[in-house]
Amino acid sequence: MVDKIFFINGKKIFDIAFRPALIQLADEVGIKAHATNLKDKEQVRVVASGSSSSVQTYYGNIVNKQLSPTFGEKPPEYTVAKMKDYDGPDIDWSGYNRQFMSAQLAKSVGFFNYLDKKIDAMHNDIKKQPGNNHKRIKHPTK
Repeated sequence: MVDKIFFINGKKIFDIAFRPALIQLADEVGIKAHATNLKDKEQVRVVASGSSSSVQTYYGNIVNKQLSPTFGEKPPEYTVAKMKDYDGPDIDWSGYNRQFMSAQLAKSVGFFNYLDKKIDAMHNDIKKQPGNNHKRIKHPTK
């Protein structure tokens, strides 16, 4: 097992499900990955742990922009720094996974609340259109 660290730099790498795409790719190549947003530096820090060849495959896929798109989006423009040995504290992978999933779930709940408000606003706009005042329009999600 090897532990490597590298940084991904880019201005639009936050709030677009970039970290979940990194975690998904790690799972696909059979390694563990710890991806942390460093917003003040416009970076994502990635610690990858697994066999040497699998970690190299993971890194190569990221460098070559072979991340699965999420929510129909193309991956953002980014650069990847050189990979080096990780010599930081041991990572509690189980704890990280629970924290990561909780954070992603919280974002999803917020996103669905946002969508519900947008649907309500669209529904109200449709009801106000001329010619619709005599029809009963049912809300699409209620």
